[in-house]
Amino acid sequence: MVPVTTLRAGSTFEQDGDIYQVLTYEHLHLRKTSAIVKVKVKNLKTQALIEKSFVSNKGVNPIRITKRDLQFLYKDKDAAHFMNPLTFEQTSIHLKLLDGCQFLKEGHSFSLSFYEHEPLSIDLPPSGGLPDPGLGTCRWPDWGSPGPIW
Repeated sequence: MVPVTTLRAGSTFEQDGDIYQVLTYEHLHLRKTSAIVKVKVKNLKTQALIEKSFVSNKGVNPIRITKRDLQFLYKDKDAAHFMNPLTFEQTSIHLKLLDGCQFLKEGHSFSLSFYEHEPLSIDLPPSGGLPDPGLGTCRWPDWGSPGPIW
Protein backbone atom coordinates (compact mmCIF):
# COMPACT_ATOMS: atom_id res chain seq x y z
CA MET A 1 0.00 0.00 0.00
CA VAL A 2 1.20 3.47 -0.87
CA PRO A 3 -0.43 6.69 0.35
CA VAL A 4 -2.76 8.42 -2.10
CA THR A 5 -0.71 11.59 -1.70
CA THR A 6 2.01 9.93 -3.81
CA LEU A 7 -0.30 9.45 -6.81
CA ARG A 8 0.56 11.50 -9.88
CA ALA A 9 -0.66 11.66 -13.47
CA GLY A 10 0.29 8.43 -15.24
CA SER A 11 0.58 6.27 -12.12
CA THR A 12 -1.51 3.10 -11.92
CA PHE A 13 -3.17 1.36 -8.99
CA GLU A 14 -5.65 -1.40 -8.24
CA GLN A 15 -8.79 -1.00 -6.14
CA ASP A 16 -11.72 -3.40 -5.73
CA GLY A 17 -10.46 -5.64 -8.56
CA ASP A 18 -10.27 -2.81 -11.11
CA ILE A 19 -7.13 -1.25 -12.57
CA TYR A 20 -6.95 2.54 -12.76
CA GLN A 21 -4.58 5.02 -14.38
CA VAL A 22 -4.44 8.53 -12.91
CA LEU A 23 -5.17 11.29 -15.43
CA THR A 24 -5.32 14.31 -13.10
CA TYR A 25 -4.44 14.80 -9.44
CA GLU A 26 -5.65 17.49 -7.03
CA HIS A 27 -4.79 17.82 -3.34
CA LEU A 28 -7.34 19.88 -1.38
CA HIS A 29 -6.92 20.94 2.22
CA LEU A 30 -10.12 22.17 3.81
CA ARG A 31 -10.05 24.30 6.98
CA LYS A 32 -11.03 22.05 9.88
CA THR A 33 -11.08 18.68 8.18
CA SER A 34 -8.31 16.49 6.91
CA ALA A 35 -6.95 16.91 3.40
CA ILE A 36 -8.71 15.29 0.44
CA VAL A 37 -7.11 13.93 -2.69
CA LYS A 38 -9.26 14.08 -5.84
CA VAL A 39 -8.15 12.15 -8.88
CA LYS A 40 -9.63 11.66 -12.31
CA VAL A 41 -8.86 8.10 -13.35
CA LYS A 42 -9.40 5.82 -16.31
CA ASN A 43 -10.49 2.25 -15.66
CA LEU A 44 -8.13 0.28 -17.89
CA LYS A 45 -10.44 -2.73 -18.07
CA THR A 46 -13.60 -0.88 -19.15
CA GLN A 47 -12.08 2.40 -20.49
CA ALA A 48 -14.49 4.40 -18.27
CA LEU A 49 -13.46 7.80 -16.88
CA ILE A 50 -14.20 8.20 -13.16
CA GLU A 51 -13.56 10.85 -10.51
CA LYS A 52 -12.49 9.47 -7.13
CA SER A 53 -11.93 11.16 -3.78
CA PHE A 54 -9.72 9.84 -1.00
CA VAL A 55 -8.92 11.01 2.51
CA SER A 56 -5.21 11.86 2.51
CA ASN A 57 -4.28 9.11 4.98
CA LYS A 58 -5.73 6.31 2.79
CA GLY A 59 -3.64 3.99 0.70
CA VAL A 60 -3.93 2.18 -2.64
CA ASN A 61 -2.24 -0.88 -4.12
CA PRO A 62 0.28 0.18 -6.78
CA ILE A 63 0.65 -2.04 -9.84
CA ARG A 64 3.16 -2.29 -12.63
CA ILE A 65 1.99 -2.01 -16.22
CA THR A 66 4.38 -3.44 -18.79
CA LYS A 67 4.54 -2.41 -22.44
CA ARG A 68 5.47 -4.68 -25.33
CA ASP A 69 5.92 -3.93 -29.00
CA LEU A 70 3.81 -6.39 -30.98
CA GLN A 71 3.07 -6.78 -34.67
CA PHE A 72 -0.57 -6.51 -35.78
CA LEU A 73 -1.69 -9.62 -37.68
CA TYR A 74 -5.44 -9.33 -38.33
CA LYS A 75 -8.77 -8.57 -36.72
CA ASP A 76 -12.03 -10.47 -36.74
CA LYS A 77 -15.48 -9.51 -35.44
CA ASP A 78 -14.48 -9.81 -31.75
CA ALA A 79 -10.76 -9.23 -31.35
CA ALA A 80 -7.54 -7.93 -32.84
CA HIS A 81 -4.66 -10.40 -33.00
CA PHE A 82 -1.01 -9.47 -32.43
CA MET A 83 2.27 -11.40 -32.51
CA ASN A 84 5.54 -10.95 -30.66
CA PRO A 85 8.10 -10.90 -33.51
CA LEU A 86 10.82 -12.42 -31.30
CA THR A 87 8.95 -15.38 -29.79
CA PHE A 88 6.07 -15.68 -32.32
CA GLU A 89 3.64 -15.77 -29.36
CA GLN A 90 0.19 -14.53 -30.37
CA THR A 91 -2.05 -12.31 -28.21
CA SER A 92 -5.66 -11.27 -28.75
CA ILE A 93 -7.23 -8.10 -27.40
CA HIS A 94 -10.97 -7.46 -27.45
CA LEU A 95 -12.08 -4.71 -29.86
CA LYS A 96 -14.02 -2.85 -27.14
CA LEU A 97 -10.67 -2.07 -25.47
CA LEU A 98 -9.21 -0.60 -28.65
CA ASP A 99 -9.78 3.05 -29.43
CA GLY A 100 -9.08 3.61 -33.11
CA CYS A 101 -8.92 -0.01 -34.20
CA GLN A 102 -9.79 1.13 -37.73
CA PHE A 103 -6.25 2.61 -37.96
CA LEU A 104 -4.49 -0.72 -37.44
CA LYS A 105 -2.55 -1.92 -40.47
CA GLU A 106 -1.39 -5.48 -40.98
CA GLY A 107 2.33 -5.92 -40.42
CA HIS A 108 2.82 -2.69 -38.44
CA SER A 109 4.15 -2.74 -34.87
CA PHE A 110 2.22 -1.21 -31.98
CA SER A 111 2.90 -0.85 -28.26
CA LEU A 112 0.45 -2.77 -26.05
CA SER A 113 0.05 -2.36 -22.27
CA PHE A 114 -0.20 -5.52 -20.13
CA TYR A 115 -0.97 -6.30 -16.51
CA GLU A 116 0.04 -9.83 -15.49
CA HIS A 117 -0.18 -11.17 -19.08
CA GLU A 118 -3.61 -9.54 -19.59
CA PRO A 119 -3.71 -7.01 -22.46
CA LEU A 120 -5.23 -3.69 -21.40
CA SER A 121 -4.77 -1.11 -24.14
CA ILE A 122 -2.86 -0.13 -27.26
CA ASP A 123 -0.84 3.01 -27.94
CA LEU A 124 -1.40 4.30 -31.45
CA PRO A 125 1.10 6.67 -33.07
CA PRO A 126 0.00 10.35 -33.07
CA SER A 127 -1.01 10.20 -36.74
CA GLY A 128 -2.91 6.95 -36.20
CA GLY A 129 -0.60 5.23 -38.65
CA LEU A 130 -2.02 7.21 -41.57
CA PRO A 131 0.29 8.74 -44.17
CA ASP A 132 0.89 12.48 -44.19
CA PRO A 133 -1.87 14.06 -46.31
CA GLY A 134 0.55 16.62 -47.78
CA LEU A 135 -1.11 19.73 -46.42
CA GLY A 136 -0.26 22.93 -48.19
CA THR A 137 -0.71 21.58 -51.72
CA CYS A 138 -3.76 20.68 -53.70
CA ARG A 139 -4.15 18.81 -56.94
CA TRP A 140 -5.94 20.01 -60.01
CA PRO A 141 -8.57 17.73 -61.50
CA ASP A 142 -5.99 16.10 -63.79
CA TRP A 143 -4.23 14.83 -60.60
CA GLY A 144 -0.90 15.60 -62.18
CA SER A 145 0.60 18.87 -61.05
CA PRO A 146 0.21 20.54 -57.68
CA GLY A 147 -2.05 23.54 -57.67
CA PRO A 148 -1.73 26.84 -55.82
CA ILE A 149 -1.87 27.02 -52.02
CA TRP A 150 -5.21 28.55 -51.04
